[in-house]
Amino acid sequence: MPRQRYSGSSGASGLKAERKDSGLKGALFVVHGYAQACAVLAAATACGVPVVLMSAPAAAGYAGPGWFRALIDVARSAHPGARSLAILDCGDLPGRALAAIRAGVEAITLRGPNPTIAKVAAIAARSRCRLVRAEEIDTLGPAIDLRLESDTAIASRLKTAQEQRRVENAPVVG
Repeated sequence: MPRQRYSGSSGASGLKAERKDSGLKGALFVVHGYAQACAVLAAATACGVPVVLMSAPAAAGYAGPGWFRALIDVARSAHPGARSLAILDCGDLPGRALAAIRAGVEAITLRGPNPTIAKVAAIAARSRCRLVRAEEIDTLGPAIDLRLESDTAIASRLKTAQEQRRVENAPVVG
């Protein structure tokens, strides 16, 4: 199955980036449950690369922020060596974004009118929750939606990330 850019939050693209490097790093995986999250975190630990775990588009509206936070907490406790960022997609539901902030979700994405996103971003910042813009997510490359692809896609993507990391960290000769 071909990989696609994560488009769950593309409506936020009108926000201006404050800086070019958002600090968002890692291969992007859309996870739908515990087994998928654990598979990604185990592979990330084995490869020594960071990953971004993203919920399905608008999952805050039907699965809820409590479910997502619990899923991530339990998966991380099973794989404490993995470096990851977990982002809950709140669709175009600012109320669900606020619920996610209250629930202690570490990062959210939201689409909708820029003034709404700006207000939610300000609340998120005060609560130590990161609002991740669609442009930032797009810098990670195509998402691997684990509902659509096998576990071999995890290993393949992380091996590529591991090789890129080696090249980026290689000493410059000259």
